Amino acid sequence: MSADRIIEHTGGRTRSMFRQQAWALLAVFALTGIVFAALGWFVARTHVDVTSQQLNRDLAERIVKENTLTYVDGQMVNTQAIKKTFDHYMTVNPAIEIYQLDVDGNIIAFSADPGVVKRDAIDLEPVKAMIGNTQALPILGDDPRGEGRRKIFSASALSKDNDELGYLYVILRGQAVDVIESAFGDSYLFKALATALAASLALGLIASLIIFRLLGRRLENLASRMTALGSNLGASGPTEQRLASEQHALTAPRTTDEVYALESTFDAMAGRIEHQMAELSDKDAKRREFLAHISHDLRTPLTVVNTALESLAVRFDRLDDAQRLDHIKTARHESERLTGLVNDLFQLARLDNNTDTNAMEPVAVGDLIQDVAHKHHLSCHSADVTLEALAAGNLPMVHGNVGLIERMLDNIVTNAIAHTPANGRIEIAAKHEDGVVRVSVTDTGPGIAPADRSRIFDPGYRGARRTGNGAGLGLAISRKIAQWHEGELRLTDSPTGARFEFTLHPVEA
Repeated sequence: MSADRIIEHTGGRTRSMFRQQAWALLAVFALTGIVFAALGWFVARTHVDVTSQQLNRDLAERIVKENTLTYVDGQMVNTQAIKKTFDHYMTVNPAIEIYQLDVDGNIIAFSADPGVVKRDAIDLEPVKAMIGNTQALPILGDDPRGEGRRKIFSASALSKDNDELGYLYVILRGQAVDVIESAFGDSYLFKALATALAASLALGLIASLIIFRLLGRRLENLASRMTALGSNLGASGPTEQRLASEQHALTAPRTTDEVYALESTFDAMAGRIEHQMAELSDKDAKRREFLAHISHDLRTPLTVVNTALESLAVRFDRLDDAQRLDHIKTARHESERLTGLVNDLFQLARLDNNTDTNAMEPVAVGDLIQDVAHKHHLSCHSADVTLEALAAGNLPMVHGNVGLIERMLDNIVTNAIAHTPANGRIEIAAKHEDGVVRVSVTDTGPGIAPADRSRIFDPGYRGARRTGNGAGLGLAISRKIAQWHEGELRLTDSPTGARFEFTLHPVEA
């Protein structure tokens, strides 16, 4: 997927985030309302059942004590009188229903219209649990007027001369209560409670959406800045994202929440990305410039060699020996120049990739700078330049590669000779200071132009005061060599001319 498609896709997701949050919050509130209503109904109903059953637990026992239920040989006598007694209590308390059971739980007496009672028998396990007080309230028993329904009740054993004859079974929330509860849904109170609950949930939902919107606005702003960053990657100058980040830093409230932490992290990341992109752009520009210079430097000696050889081939019979030798010398000189340029490129590539496998060994810096000065003696004499090598007497051996260090000194001294005027002076010095050996090359030339100081070590860079036909690789290679030795080559201040200094590490004792 391309970067533009990713940005477009991310923007679409950002625009729909609030809508997704709203639907999710609505679902949560609806589910919460349903669960709360169901749980509230269950808790309230259970509380009412426990309270009612606890208050009326001995109701059946009191009825038994207050009334004589007559049995002859286990059979009930005067059924009408029993029903009249039941009617009396049910009139006093319309919520209850009274039933008389035999020892097997069969219903043998009740007061109700024919067909109202649906059951012929009652499960005695809850009845015995109630009488024996072996189960926590509420205890639910079978409802004689409804198949599959269970209700709270009170129960008492019927006995004579310690003989169990049956049970008195009192439903505490009878059919009359069911009728009233079924009508509750149409009552004003129920509608008022339902309306209050719905209004509370709606207000809570609206308030939550407003809060989400306010919090989400910061995330939307952050997403917009991310999109701007993706759109402006690689742009030069102050990008829209950078300006937005600066404006945000000035106007954002100083909070320490997670969103602020995310914004701060993003701003820091965006700054690093833009800095890296600027570096990549700068390196790419330098690479193009370097390739252009190298292409020219490679093409020039090749053209001279080709011209000299072609002229020699075409005019061989018309040239005398001196002219032929001059063509050959020209071709050889340019080929040597081309070989040196190619070797420099290979050296730079090896140092860039850290693939130079030259061995490290103890090196006597004092002797090395004397050797380099002797090597360039003739060049300095021809340029009428004085070259001196000054080494302190207490120089320790350094850990390095003698060939690479000599190459670094050669490059710097060669540049110094090329830029130092007649009667000038070049000094190579070495001293032991701050735990390292500092080697410097100072000349009395025109120095480095201020505009060139920041790029003097770039491969292929030619300054405003360039002399000769070099490829501009010497200082770049020298800096890589210094870094390869875990040191640094620097252009330092000097009263006259230019001064280059690099450091080397002494051999550990």
